[in-house]
Amino acid sequence: MNQFIFILIFLVGFIGSDTTKDNRLKPSFPTIPTASISQTFGHLDHVGIDFKVKVGSAVYADLDGIIVQELVTERTYGRFLEIKHADGYVSLYGHLSEFKVKKYERVVSGQLIALSGGDPDDKIDGDGASSSAHLHWEVRPRGFTDTNKYNVNPIEYLMSFLQINYRIAIVNSDIGLNVRSAPDKNSVIIYSLYSKDIVQIIDERLEWVRLNSLRPEWVMEKWLNYTDSFCNIYQRE
Repeated sequence: MNQFIFILIFLVGFIGSDTTKDNRLKPSFPTIPTASISQTFGHLDHVGIDFKVKVGSAVYADLDGIIVQELVTERTYGRFLEIKHADGYVSLYGHLSEFKVKKYERVVSGQLIALSGGDPDDKIDGDGASSSAHLHWEVRPRGFTDTNKYNVNPIEYLMSFLQINYRIAIVNSDIGLNVRSAPDKNSVIIYSLYSKDIVQIIDERLEWVRLNSLRPEWVMEKWLNYTDSFCNIYQRE
């Protein structure tokens, strides 16, 4: 009983403190940097982002927080865990093959917390409603952490913690523009952009430019039209 009370006080103290203003948290990408996106947030009402990664790929904490849930046999997510952050938001990682942390453990951004799964042939029911190996990642806002009906875009949520300095550009390619993991045509294609998509540029290298992202994302500059917009602000207040 005493142990339960201690844990409850610890959780309330952590979650109730707003560190986003005093300590600008540094978010981390949730899995391997070259992971391609197999389904985006909002596509066909998808409530998170799916990364196409092999079973056993590293899964990282996106922000500091506390592990508040670990389940193995949930029908939709299979083996999954949740991290509650200081602002009350919760990050959920689904279709895992192995946990690397325990419930009520405090974790830091970039820490290894699990290994990915999603393989329907998983012998211990860790895949959930999954047709192939992948990582499902979502973020639930404060006050709605017990449902996925009000989820926010995980990437936009993490990017809101960063100090940014970028230029705005518009994609001018009817056939699509590949986003790669390095400024090289032979590097891994992560996902594609399309005509009139708006991007944020933070670096230039010869004919390549780097997008404002949690991982290296590069596109060919010739398919972009720059605007007169610049930005150098801290987004999250």
